[in-house]
Amino acid sequence: MKKWKDLRHLLAAVAVAITIVTLFEGFFYFRWKMPEEAFFTHLTCSAHNILTVFAVDPGITTFDAIEFLHEAGNAGWHRVLTAVYCVGLVIAPFCTAIGIAALIKRPLLILRGLRNRRKKDYVLICGQGWYKDRLLQYYPRENYQLRMIEGGILSEEQRNYYDQNGIRVYSSNSEKEMAKALNRIKPENAELIILCYDETAENLFVLRKIVNRLVKAGNVAQKPDIYLFCEDLLMREMISAYYQKLTGEKNADKRPDLYFVDANKIAVQKMYESYPIFSWNDKYLNDTAFTDTAFTSPAFDAHIGIVGFGVFGQKALLSGIQQAVFAPDSLIVFDVFDHAMEKVFPCFAKIFSRKMYEHIQKGDGILSPLYQIIIEANEDSPFDTDGQVLLRFWNVDIATLEFTRMFTHCASDPAIEKLPFTYLIFAATDNETMIRAIYETHRILKVVRMEEGGKERKEEHVPFVMQSKGNTDSIIQAAADMGIPLSAVDDFEGIFSLQAIKNEEIVAGAIKFHSLYSFFSERLSKLNDPDFQKNVWDEFRNYYRSKGRHEWSNITVFDRESSMAQFLHQQVKEWIAEIHCMKSFLTLSSKERDYYSSVEHRRWNLFMITHGFSYKKNTGKEKKSDLKLLKLHDCLRNFERLKQETPGAIPYDGVPYLFLREEGNIKR
Repeated sequence: MKKWKDLRHLLAAVAVAITIVTLFEGFFYFRWKMPEEAFFTHLTCSAHNILTVFAVDPGITTFDAIEFLHEAGNAGWHRVLTAVYCVGLVIAPFCTAIGIAALIKRPLLILRGLRNRRKKDYVLICGQGWYKDRLLQYYPRENYQLRMIEGGILSEEQRNYYDQNGIRVYSSNSEKEMAKALNRIKPENAELIILCYDETAENLFVLRKIVNRLVKAGNVAQKPDIYLFCEDLLMREMISAYYQKLTGEKNADKRPDLYFVDANKIAVQKMYESYPIFSWNDKYLNDTAFTDTAFTSPAFDAHIGIVGFGVFGQKALLSGIQQAVFAPDSLIVFDVFDHAMEKVFPCFAKIFSRKMYEHIQKGDGILSPLYQIIIEANEDSPFDTDGQVLLRFWNVDIATLEFTRMFTHCASDPAIEKLPFTYLIFAATDNETMIRAIYETHRILKVVRMEEGGKERKEEHVPFVMQSKGNTDSIIQAAADMGIPLSAVDDFEGIFSLQAIKNEEIVAGAIKFHSLYSFFSERLSKLNDPDFQKNVWDEFRNYYRSKGRHEWSNITVFDRESSMAQFLHQQVKEWIAEIHCMKSFLTLSSKERDYYSSVEHRRWNLFMITHGFSYKKNTGKEKKSDLKLLKLHDCLRNFERLKQETPGAIPYDGVPYLFLREEGNIKR
């Protein structure tokens, strides 16, 4: 596009030069040809000649100009003028052709766009900024037509791009223009609606306008789902509460489903799906003898390193805490390195309950972590959970010698029984920094292994995963040549495509999980009944078809995220079941059921803790809605204390395993 624009500017300058030369040549020629005529006649004939030159039929041909040169005295300046004029006669037709192409380009783009608009389904995008640009780059043109509401003034390049791709664009610089645009677009007929303004206030404004219109439209044949880009957890909760109040309970059936899109969270989900945290543990178990008689093994511990603690690194930590739950009593360690940890961590810590601040240990950042959080079984703690989770945050520049010292210490730390790194994530700000960190950490791991005599725990099995920043093929190839098992998270195409935004597989699995819990909530006492076991899945399928989607539409965004997190952990549970050769959950002994249920309960505890919840004993006086608003829950206990205090909650933790070996299973 830029080259085309530069070419047009060049040809315009050439056309101006030809016009000036032709004007002088024509004026002198007609004075010589018609000396008795007036000055005005000479000038108008010269202007007419200019038009004929660009029309490829000049009034003064090359031969006429040469004849005039010889007859008029063959002066030096005249020779130059004639030569330039003759060259101009050759170039002028090209200027004409390019000019015609420029004139008909826009109508052709519009015609092409009209052809693209024949597609029946359309997607409505309301936004302006970085997210919108990525969406336009990767949306499937062959499947959907696109309509947009955008503020600001469109450039010529933007208009041409929209026209060529059949994108209808409507301005929304004011409330009046927004109402006019919605009347023309009719969002109730859209396949889905995406809100992607950089500012939350603009997203809320458009959300209110669209939802009010959809509610007034009544029960349309199929309500479009709304996808809103928002990465901040607290902001999502605020928007969710606002959305619930927007129309009230009486119009709950009319409002569309609202889903939040977190680009970094999508990338993290893809990372853990493609490169599971248990990859190292699985290889270790395959290399060593393992018996599951005690249902425990140090091979279920996890030690994850994160280099770079930006938004991606924070999402990787929050999701990774749950994905690293392989056993109820395992050790989970996260070592996080960033040069700006002193500024980043206080913002990150806002996700936790205020009670967590009492459990955050602050060090000097040199000989000990700058910040450290320990989550473990403790009857007096509001974060009582099985096993131990150790989060250590180091304030260090990756390019310094201090990073080498800290990383070496973490790789063979006696405080965690010299548990080696089992998973490494690189999320630095640029590829140059990540390459340096990848090479340095791999070198350190080799040195540590050699110093410890090359123990069975093979560091070459440690997955190295980096956040993709542009084309990383050459980096991955170079790493492979050095023996580093490096992989990269999907680039923008895998994150901003409609398929990734809709997240249909995960949403469908989460809906089934929610239906599963609703279905079994009144049937848990029948689990051991052979007659119930015989027909349970037929009953569930009927229940899911009749009530699944309706129930999903009426639950909060937090409950949806909880169901999605549960479904994402199914890949881990499938691996656990294979390691222990688990058969049908319904045929297990009470002790075996408790073991598997305690794994799920620990995962749920960590999910709740990382979403700001803490423990409070249920006195029966508080309303459930009030406790949820205050982020308090009476089940945030370790498994043994939960059995004593709330035994009725235990069967729920076994529900995810019902689908692992049963008909109609759900798994990743």
